[in-house]
Amino acid sequence: MVLIMNEIQNNLMDIVNRENQVLLATIDSNAEYYNLSYNVVDYLWHYVSGFDAENGLTFTLFLGQFRKAITQTLLSILRLHSVQGFLTLRYALESGALACYALFSTELESFCGVDEYERA
Repeated sequence: MVLIMNEIQNNLMDIVNRENQVLLATIDSNAEYYNLSYNVVDYLWHYVSGFDAENGLTFTLFLGQFRKAITQTLLSILRLHSVQGFLTLRYALESGALACYALFSTELESFCGVDEYERA
């Protein structure tokens, strides 16, 4: 049993090491794209922190979704997980569009229904 556990642990460590090598190679071979993408994500996290207008909660919630999804997209693409990267990119684009819409339609009820137990 101990031998099997050691083999599993070694296999996991090999996967982690290969993943790290892929990440570093991708960054190295696509340095210009990486720098631009990193700067965009960094800008999103540090420039806009929220929206202070009345009922700005909806925008801020969608902005948070967008930030997280675009960060996950960058990490997935760098790790060559293209399917996951494109799925999270789609989610980021949808969240970004909803954040823009939330600037005009500030009522949270415009985006979801609420049942008799006040659950979204």
